[in-house]
Amino acid sequence: MGVISHVDILQVGAHVGHTNNDPIFNKPMKDLTLIVIEPVPYLFQQLVANYEPRKQDNRIECLNIAVSNTDGSLKLYVPSASNNFNNFPFWASQLA
Repeated sequence: MGVISHVDILQVGAHVGHTNNDPIFNKPMKDLTLIVIEPVPYLFQQLVANYEPRKQDNRIECLNIAVSNTDGSLKLYVPSASNNFNNFPFWASQLA
């Protein structure tokens, strides 16, 4: 990641970006600088793909990291990508 001197929006736990409870994805954001963070690798891949079309109008940095109050490594428990999320509430894949 390069040096970013100004950030308009920082979203921690961005999931896949395009969900009905995402507070920023469907908002007009032309010419904004965004940093979106998602620690779960399979969700991060979807996040990057969903934000790719918006990169022409915005500076968007997608980071596959977690945020914690401690340095080092911690276990992060997440739903399996092999789950059929159609059998669960819409937000089930957002739990970690």
